[in-house]
Amino acid sequence: MDTIFVVLAIAASFMILELLFFGYAFRWLSSGKRQRERDFARLDDERRELLQLQVALKTDMAETRVLADDTLKKLRLIGAETHQEWMEMRSSVETSITDFQSVSKSVLDETLSSMTRYKMALEKSIKTASEQEKTLSERLREVDRVLRTLDKSVPVEQILKDIQSEKYGEARELLNRGMDAPLISRKLGLSLNEVALISHMR
Repeated sequence: MDTIFVVLAIAASFMILELLFFGYAFRWLSSGKRQRERDFARLDDERRELLQLQVALKTDMAETRVLADDTLKKLRLIGAETHQEWMEMRSSVETSITDFQSVSKSVLDETLSSMTRYKMALEKSIKTASEQEKTLSERLREVDRVLRTLDKSVPVEQILKDIQSEKYGEARELLNRGMDAPLISRKLGLSLNEVALISHMR
């Protein structure tokens, strides 16, 4: 009887221990499930936040891309307009330079032509004045000779000598100018030998 009671007591003790063990195990499993559920819930929240962040990033990227495309289009438009303005300004400057060069060349040619005409006219006037001066000098010398001829106080020999000296001086001047000896001889009434002698004495 005592043995049965002991066995029953031991069996009851084991059953109580098993119940306690299963209770703790169930509790542990229940607490683990709730923890896992909380972890899954937190992961779901984080996943939703990541999805929202991804959507926001995609939206921002799309807006940024649209803005970049608009900016690029505007820059291309501005660049094209600037290039067109530059080409028009360059063409205008080149045209102005060409016109200026043409006008300058025309004015320069006209000025040079006028200066050439003035130079030729001046040279002609100088030549005419020089010839008139020579003619006047010759006439003055002739007048001087006539006056000395009429002057009784001057000896005839002196007059002839002065006339001859004047002819020699004029012949020397004409030789210096390059006139031929025969022409000088005929013009001044000197012999060729006299002209040749004067030429050697220069």
